[in-house]
Amino acid sequence: MRTVSFTAAPRFPQPAALSLVLKDSYLKALGFEPLRTDLPVHQLASAQPLSYVATTDVRYRHPHRAADGTSLYVYAWLHESGYLLATSASINDEDQILVELPSNDFRQLQRHTLEFYACRGGVETPAKPQAA
Repeated sequence: MRTVSFTAAPRFPQPAALSLVLKDSYLKALGFEPLRTDLPVHQLASAQPLSYVATTDVRYRHPHRAADGTSLYVYAWLHESGYLLATSASINDEDQILVELPSNDFRQLQRHTLEFYACRGGVETPAKPQAA
């Protein structure tokens, strides 16, 4: 079983609402990647299709799937504090929501990310190419 390591949580005060650029930096430090990279981060929310969750968010995906094949997504709110962890980039059912965090507490987000992998057997190990 492979493990994923993350950089330590930044030691900054947790204001009520972080700028989207700062949230983007925090999420990237945890290994998440924006789903849309063709637009600047401040323009992403207006370009996303409607889904179960309003489009006033920016969506990220962790590049490593869990051992059971499940992907982890984070929704970062634009004008509010908090994050939402989910198993889908376009949520259309409550069962796809793992946890909603009401604050910008980066350590709490990091803990839930690690718990996601721990509950699903760790990180998926890529298949080794077979020799010809």
